Amino acid sequence: MRLNVQTNEAEVQCHQLVWGEEEQIYKQFGLFSLILGADICYVEEALEPLWNTIDRLLSSDGSVWLAFTRRNVPIRSVLEHAARRRFVFQAPETEDGVYIFTRRGAKSWQKGCSPK
Repeated sequence: MRLNVQTNEAEVQCHQLVWGEEEQIYKQFGLFSLILGADICYVEEALEPLWNTIDRLLSSDGSVWLAFTRRNVPIRSVLEHAARRRFVFQAPETEDGVYIFTRRGAKSWQKGCSPK
Protein backbone atom coordinates (compact mmCIF):
# COMPACT_ATOMS: atom_id res chain seq x y z
CA MET A 1 0.00 0.00 0.00
CA ARG A 2 2.79 2.42 0.85
CA LEU A 3 4.41 1.79 -2.54
CA ASN A 4 1.07 2.48 -4.24
CA VAL A 5 0.76 5.79 -2.37
CA GLN A 6 4.32 6.80 -3.33
CA THR A 7 3.91 5.74 -6.96
CA ASN A 8 0.71 7.73 -7.35
CA GLU A 9 1.95 10.63 -5.23
CA ALA A 10 -1.25 10.47 -3.22
CA GLU A 11 -1.75 12.52 -0.08
CA VAL A 12 -2.78 9.78 2.30
CA GLN A 13 -1.27 8.17 5.35
CA CYS A 14 -0.76 4.43 5.76
CA HIS A 15 -0.65 2.80 9.18
CA GLN A 16 -0.62 -0.84 10.15
CA LEU A 17 -3.65 -1.95 12.12
CA VAL A 18 -3.54 -5.28 13.91
CA TRP A 19 -7.04 -6.40 14.82
CA GLY A 20 -7.50 -6.36 18.55
CA GLU A 21 -4.62 -3.91 18.98
CA GLU A 22 -6.34 -0.73 17.87
CA GLU A 23 -5.70 1.50 20.90
CA GLN A 24 -2.68 3.28 19.40
CA ILE A 25 -4.62 4.08 16.21
CA TYR A 26 -7.53 5.36 18.34
CA LYS A 27 -5.22 7.57 20.42
CA GLN A 28 -3.60 9.01 17.31
CA PHE A 29 -6.64 9.46 15.06
CA GLY A 30 -9.81 8.99 17.11
CA LEU A 31 -12.93 7.55 15.51
CA PHE A 32 -13.53 6.98 11.80
CA SER A 33 -16.72 7.68 9.86
CA LEU A 34 -15.83 5.07 7.23
CA ILE A 35 -13.93 1.80 7.49
CA LEU A 36 -13.18 -0.11 4.29
CA GLY A 37 -12.19 -3.76 4.16
CA ALA A 38 -11.66 -6.14 1.25
CA ASP A 39 -11.01 -9.87 1.35
CA ILE A 40 -10.24 -9.84 5.09
CA CYS A 41 -12.57 -12.58 6.37
CA TYR A 42 -10.71 -15.79 5.65
CA VAL A 43 -10.07 -17.23 9.13
CA GLU A 44 -12.92 -17.77 11.61
CA GLU A 45 -10.68 -16.96 14.61
CA ALA A 46 -10.00 -13.48 13.22
CA LEU A 47 -13.66 -12.40 13.23
CA GLU A 48 -13.81 -11.64 16.96
CA PRO A 49 -10.78 -9.28 17.02
CA LEU A 50 -11.83 -7.81 13.65
CA TRP A 51 -15.28 -6.80 14.90
CA ASN A 52 -13.90 -5.65 18.27
CA THR A 53 -11.56 -3.34 16.35
CA ILE A 54 -14.34 -2.07 14.09
CA ASP A 55 -16.60 -1.51 17.10
CA ARG A 56 -13.88 0.51 18.85
CA LEU A 57 -12.82 2.66 15.89
CA LEU A 58 -16.11 3.39 14.09
CA SER A 59 -18.00 6.57 14.95
CA SER A 60 -21.59 6.18 16.11
CA ASP A 61 -22.98 7.24 12.72
CA GLY A 62 -20.20 5.70 10.61
CA SER A 63 -20.33 2.79 8.20
CA VAL A 64 -18.22 -0.21 7.30
CA TRP A 65 -17.94 -1.26 3.68
CA LEU A 66 -16.79 -4.86 3.56
CA ALA A 67 -16.04 -6.50 0.21
CA PHE A 68 -16.60 -10.19 0.93
CA THR A 69 -15.34 -13.15 -1.05
CA ARG A 70 -15.93 -16.54 0.50
CA ARG A 71 -12.74 -18.28 1.52
CA ASN A 72 -12.95 -20.53 4.60
CA VAL A 73 -15.48 -18.38 6.47
CA PRO A 74 -19.19 -18.29 5.58
CA ILE A 75 -20.85 -14.88 5.40
CA ARG A 76 -23.26 -16.03 8.11
CA SER A 77 -20.38 -16.05 10.64
CA VAL A 78 -19.36 -12.53 9.63
CA LEU A 79 -22.95 -11.29 10.00
CA GLU A 80 -23.40 -12.98 13.38
CA HIS A 81 -20.27 -11.30 14.76
CA ALA A 82 -21.53 -7.95 13.47
CA ALA A 83 -25.02 -8.48 14.94
CA ARG A 84 -23.56 -9.22 18.39
CA ARG A 85 -22.21 -5.68 18.34
CA ARG A 86 -25.55 -4.25 17.19
CA PHE A 87 -24.58 -3.70 13.57
CA VAL A 88 -27.12 -4.01 10.79
CA PHE A 89 -26.25 -4.44 7.15
CA GLN A 90 -27.22 -3.90 3.57
CA ALA A 91 -26.37 -7.00 1.53
CA PRO A 92 -25.28 -7.22 -2.11
CA GLU A 93 -27.39 -9.13 -4.61
CA THR A 94 -25.14 -12.19 -4.33
CA GLU A 95 -23.22 -13.60 -1.36
CA ASP A 96 -19.92 -12.30 -2.71
CA GLY A 97 -19.92 -8.53 -2.88
CA VAL A 98 -19.90 -5.41 -0.76
CA TYR A 99 -21.80 -5.46 2.54
CA ILE A 100 -22.49 -2.10 4.17
CA PHE A 101 -22.74 -2.14 7.96
CA THR A 102 -24.03 0.58 10.25
CA ARG A 103 -24.82 0.63 13.93
CA ARG A 104 -28.41 -0.25 14.77
CA GLY A 105 -30.30 2.98 15.30
CA ALA A 106 -27.69 5.15 13.56
CA LYS A 107 -29.09 7.94 11.41
CA SER A 108 -27.95 6.87 7.99
CA TRP A 109 -29.20 6.49 4.43
CA GLN A 110 -28.67 2.72 4.47
CA LYS A 111 -31.49 0.38 5.32
CA GLY A 112 -30.22 -2.46 7.43
CA CYS A 113 -31.33 -5.97 8.13
CA SER A 114 -30.29 -8.66 10.57
CA PRO A 115 -28.96 -12.12 9.75
CA LYS A 116 -31.71 -14.62 9.11
